[in-house]
Amino acid sequence: MHDAMASAVGADVSDTWVRKMIEHHEGAIAMAESAVAQGKDPEVIAIARRMAAQQRQEVEEMRRLIREGAAPDPASARPYLAAETQMHDRMMAARGSNAAETFLRQMIPHHQGAIDMSRIVLEQGRDERVSAIARRIVADQGKEIAEMEAMLERSAAPAGPATAAAPSQN
Repeated sequence: MHDAMASAVGADVSDTWVRKMIEHHEGAIAMAESAVAQGKDPEVIAIARRMAAQQRQEVEEMRRLIREGAAPDPASARPYLAAETQMHDRMMAARGSNAAETFLRQMIPHHQGAIDMSRIVLEQGRDERVSAIARRIVADQGKEIAEMEAMLERSAAPAGPATAAAPSQN
């Protein structure tokens, strides 16, 4: 995904965002499919399926925009380099104790990368159709980050109330 995103270049900042976000979403879809295939936690499987379905729809929407696009301009990719690199580094550093936890820990920086890149196109882009998709991604993926963080917190919490140690009998 990282290499595909790095090479995705459009005609301007908005078109480049669309091309990078397609690669980004396809990476998320692959991660989600893996989480479902390896999954044992029904809550993680449910969020992975929901993410994949939503991102498939967004990929199709963005592909329609590309069909109307112009010739690529390599300079249009520069604004995204730092956000892409940070996302990649954080994803590669994320680990969990099992497949479900690893999925959540990697998907959080993945989603944050989409939000960061979306904020760039909202500041610098000029295509209102792209801006509308970017605003939706910021809102939706922000909610999903909060949901995944809550799932991680619940899995780290003790199963029940702590039991007092039995008094020693000397």
